[in-house]
Amino acid sequence: MRASFLTLTLIFGLTTNCFALEPQQILELPSSEVEKALPSSHPSAYYLYAARLAHEGDKERALFWYYVGELRYRFYLAVYPDLPPDGAPALFGSLHQSAAQTIADPKIDKAMSITEFKRALDWDETHENTVTSKKAHRKAWLNVRATLKDELGVS
Repeated sequence: MRASFLTLTLIFGLTTNCFALEPQQILELPSSEVEKALPSSHPSAYYLYAARLAHEGDKERALFWYYVGELRYRFYLAVYPDLPPDGAPALFGSLHQSAAQTIADPKIDKAMSITEFKRALDWDETHENTVTSKKAHRKAWLNVRATLKDELGVS
């Protein structure tokens, strides 16, 4: 797990020019401060925060923030489909895989995954997204949510 966490930190650290939170801040600030700033941060920040929580042993909260990252990053990519494939889309693939490996735990069952995903859906709906406007891109936002629900088998 430590190798995945370090990989995730390195990947994230290479892209610090577009974030409300710097990687070091995500790793060192109190959780309350990180969580307050996340809605103004690039979607990749959620993955680093999820990895931090997993590294600290808080797998349930890590899973929640991982799913928020999934929702926010997929939405970002849906709204900006013409991004260079070696940029944000490639970063999404790397972060998705690295964070999933860091969070992976046999104690996390399907019921817990679904519970945390539903919490992430609720959080995403009730919190501002200053990086990608849910209001301006409502159709894409709803589509991403529906697609991820289908992928996870959530009704």
